[in-house]
Amino acid sequence: MAVTDSVNRIVVIVPAHDEAATVSACLRSVKRAARRVSVAVDVVVVADACSDATAEIAGRFGAIVLDVDVRTVGRARAIGSAYALRDKVDGVWLAHTDADSSVPVDWLTEHLRLAAAGADVVAAPVDVDHWRDWPATLPPEYYRYYRDGQMREIPQIHGANLGIRGRAYQRIGGFPPLAVGEDQALFDAALSAGLTVTYQRHPVVRTSGRSIGRVVGGGFHEFLATMVTGRGNTVVAEVAAATDCP
Repeated sequence: MAVTDSVNRIVVIVPAHDEAATVSACLRSVKRAARRVSVAVDVVVVADACSDATAEIAGRFGAIVLDVDVRTVGRARAIGSAYALRDKVDGVWLAHTDADSSVPVDWLTEHLRLAAAGADVVAAPVDVDHWRDWPATLPPEYYRYYRDGQMREIPQIHGANLGIRGRAYQRIGGFPPLAVGEDQALFDAALSAGLTVTYQRHPVVRTSGRSIGRVVGGGFHEFLATMVTGRGNTVVAEVAAATDCP
């Protein structure tokens, strides 16, 4: 059953682990998107086991910074979400992205539009900001299989481009404490609970094309690596089944 409360506040949640080089661009893009909506927007950066200036930079952008040491993106997202919902659940929309990603200017506008239309969960694709670390054969394969083929059948969900109504998040128990696949698990739980879930082709979030990621045993960089090695047909199932919880 859908949750139908009207959204009057957005909290953008950004987990980050040593992302001093990328978090400025991320938060700058979020601020641009926030200026396009009429509701209040807060930004929470969950600085997880950071040894660089990630937290300091996020603070300069006016973000609420939560310093934690959980070393698990599922737990980091859950901590940020719990903070966002600590005082109020109704009317709150949780918009998730990543510190190595940049959101389009209409990102929050689209989330609000879809929420007003009845969506409890909104997911959309990611694109790659550069391909210089990858073979020239990968980009066409990515767009053919990942964006234009596989996505029409079984969407792969990314925490870099995911939104959920606060009441719906609470109903399904939030993000599981997974090192990888926490985003897909949340999406699947919402489907199982009968919530109104939508997968859109737009807005697209641009995320890092680096070949060495921050997550061991999963993450977007590993998805790209499996496409290079010809294992793209199995990666979605493997990531969804991962249960590495330090």
